[in-house]
Amino acid sequence: MSKLVRRTLITAGFCIVLGLVLLTAGRAFGGRPEFYINSDGIYTLSDRMRMQEYTRTAEMEKQVVDSFDQISIQVSDSNVQILPSEDDNYYAEYQIPLREKDQEPVFKITDGALTFSHQYSNYSFNYSMGIMLSDYGQEFHKGFIRLYIPKNTQLKTTTLSSSDGEITAQNLLSDNLSITAKYGSIVLEQAEGKSLSLKSSDGDISYTDGHFDTVILDNKYGDTNLSGLTAETINIKSSDGDILINDIQSGKMDITNKYGDITGNNIKADTFLEKQSDGSCTITDFDVKEGSFRNTYGTIELFLIGKEQDYNYNLRTKYGNIILNSLSFEEDENYAMDNRAENRIEAEAKDGSIRITTK
Repeated sequence: MSKLVRRTLITAGFCIVLGLVLLTAGRAFGGRPEFYINSDGIYTLSDRMRMQEYTRTAEMEKQVVDSFDQISIQVSDSNVQILPSEDDNYYAEYQIPLREKDQEPVFKITDGALTFSHQYSNYSFNYSMGIMLSDYGQEFHKGFIRLYIPKNTQLKTTTLSSSDGEITAQNLLSDNLSITAKYGSIVLEQAEGKSLSLKSSDGDISYTDGHFDTVILDNKYGDTNLSGLTAETINIKSSDGDILINDIQSGKMDITNKYGDITGNNIKADTFLEKQSDGSCTITDFDVKEGSFRNTYGTIELFLIGKEQDYNYNLRTKYGNIILNSLSFEEDENYAMDNRAENRIEAEAKDGSIRITTK
């Protein structure tokens, strides 16, 4: 090693040690090696703390508003609620906490279309002890927008979206209903219409009692609970969460779940398609004409309402057992039976058992 390199390393080491000593001393005396950057400039920690404080509230107390048949609500971090009105009037109220530079929410009703929007634009970078952190809207206090609609009012289009808030609706009738909650739950009770779309990135989805022609549900990281739903087509996708379905009637159901269980009871479907990567599928009181099940790692267990001879079977497993009533087959054995029946059950489990029980 040359003298120049040796001297350079010694100097660098001395500077690092000196820097750590000064850093420790600064922190001991109350200093913070941190600064805050956003679109408006560079701020110290004290500036940042001041800017993060909620100093005012945009608020509208509950009051009668003009009638509407279209709803568009888009908020960053507020809860959204739609409730039945106790009379024939339409009502609205909201309360949104604001900080120093936050803009006021937009609320308007034009030609029968209600619009409410509010976004916190607070993307920033924090530098602290050599570590760069992304920070989007820290420590939000939840606001809310709440609508009251007369019972049995038929809406044309309803679009609800919240980045980090809960969306709930009761007795909502809308031809087209679309709800998106990135980091919050969705709760629907007695909602009806033609098309329903529910999307969540990281939150639970719950639906109870209602009818839609088409239902599309996409829940990446959260549990899904559907009960009392009637629809022509139901499409459910989940990346990592359990799916619970009860009292469902559908012409066609298509369920894909990568990591999570599927549990159902009292299911009636002309066509039922199921695909799982890692999780069990258990359905009781199952009335199905055409059932197809694909499971990579997990058990498929079906309790059918018909007799054994009412179905044709094509059952395959590699590392698991096949049990059909009193019939039993060891792993890596297949079972196929054509009973000349109108109904058909096809199931494949690569690493799991298949159990089917009939009347």
